[in-house]
Amino acid sequence: KPHEDVGSLLSTCSSSGPFVFFIYSERVHMGGKQSAELPTPKAAVPKAAAPTLQDSTARLDTQIANLETKIEKSGNDAKKWMAQASTNPSAKARAMQCLKMKKQCEQQRDQLMSTQFNLENMAFQQEQAEVTATAVSAMAAGRDQMKAQQLTLNVESVEKITDDLQDLQAEMQDIQNALAGSAL
Repeated sequence: KPHEDVGSLLSTCSSSGPFVFFIYSERVHMGGKQSAELPTPKAAVPKAAAPTLQDSTARLDTQIANLETKIEKSGNDAKKWMAQASTNPSAKARAMQCLKMKKQCEQQRDQLMSTQFNLENMAFQQEQAEVTATAVSAMAAGRDQMKAQQLTLNVESVEKITDDLQDLQAEMQDIQNALAGSAL
């Protein structure tokens, strides 16, 4: 059944999730004859995975290198055309075009370098967040180990051990004194 309202067709299709969208017309009038045009399918393109920060930085490196090559070439071309300015009337205009191209490439390069700085800063922050998460996990594991060790020891058993040690030291002192007194 043909839809009279394109908006209702789009809302119907978009509410049903992923879909294949067909664009068609019922009849096309050509040269006094009516002809039916077949529907032409246009499939929805699935989203590609987002590039990583490192991928983006590497791509920007390549683009910056290309722009620097263009800047150098434009500068050399401008010098070449200026050298021919005395003999070639259009050489000065060409040299100006080369200088404009050089300036435009320099602006693009500077913009890409700023973008690259932002990406590198974001990558650094991401690494710091990972380090922080690792440190927090290690601290939690250490706390759990301390709690487990504390459960095996209690205050009463420690007091009993220290009392026993004091008693043993006192006995050893008495023995030492007895040995020292009998030798005289």
